[in-house]
Amino acid sequence: MKRIIFSLILLTIIIVFSIFIYNRYKTRRIEHIIGANQYRLEEYLDYPNDLVELDSIASDLVEDSMRELIEIMNLRTNKKLLRYTIKGNVRKEVYWLMDQGDGYYVIEAVNTTL
Repeated sequence: MKRIIFSLILLTIIIVFSIFIYNRYKTRRIEHIIGANQYRLEEYLDYPNDLVELDSIASDLVEDSMRELIEIMNLRTNKKLLRYTIKGNVRKEVYWLMDQGDGYYVIEAVNTTL
């Protein structure tokens, strides 16, 4: 009987620890900033500063995950995409902006563990 109780307690601890680790390291979307324009994002990030990098990337050179998202959202542009990146000690935030005719807007924002 003690062995069964001990096994159940150990199993519960392992499950709780696994859920904690999973939630700590999973990639999260930053929903509240998606759809914001470039000026609002720069104000939100306090750009320019030492932690934020801005890259301009041609639409044919973007990562596969972004290319899939652009195809799913059925977006087209002939201008370059903007990518704002904030790197901290533990987490990294990436904001992708696309020109949709009347300015750049955030189409994807993710927060990942380094």
